[in-house]
Amino acid sequence: MAEAGSAWLTPKEIADRLSSRKAREVQEDLLYGRRTRREILDLVMEAVGCNEYSAEDFLREIVK
Repeated sequence: MAEAGSAWLTPKEIADRLSSRKAREVQEDLLYGRRTRREILDLVMEAVGCNEYSAEDFLREIVK
């Protein structure tokens, strides 16, 4: 679960904080099923310091 002190970020803010390579890797992992959704969420939360809800919003946006 998300930690109490984690930041609320918009999908745009998360994309800006992730390197373009990492963002592409996350998108490909999600689209091709290389990792579980939980693993991808954890990766995004650790990389940018956001909470789980913000990471979920980001994942929904990148597959549109």
